[in-house]
Amino acid sequence: MADTKLETVIRDTFKLNSEQPLDDIAPGSIPQWDSLGHVALIHAVENAFGVHFTVDEIAQIESLDTLKEVLKRHVSA
Repeated sequence: MADTKLETVIRDTFKLNSEQPLDDIAPGSIPQWDSLGHVALIHAVENAFGVHFTVDEIAQIESLDTLKEVLKRHVSA
C-alpha cells in the first residue's frame, strides 16, 4: 500500500493543502473529519484502493494509523 496514495486521498477528501501535517489527523482533529467527513473518507479510500470495508472496520478507524491498519488488511490480502 502506498502511503502517498492514501495521503492524497485524505488531502483531496478534506481539501487540505500539502503543508497540513497528517501525522496526528483523526476524527474531530480537523473540522472536515466529522461524521459526514468520515463517510466521505471511507468512500474515497474504498474507491481509490478497490476495497470494501465492513461496518466493524469502519467503526475501528479512529486515526490515520488505524485507517492504514484496516486498509493494509485488504491490500495485503
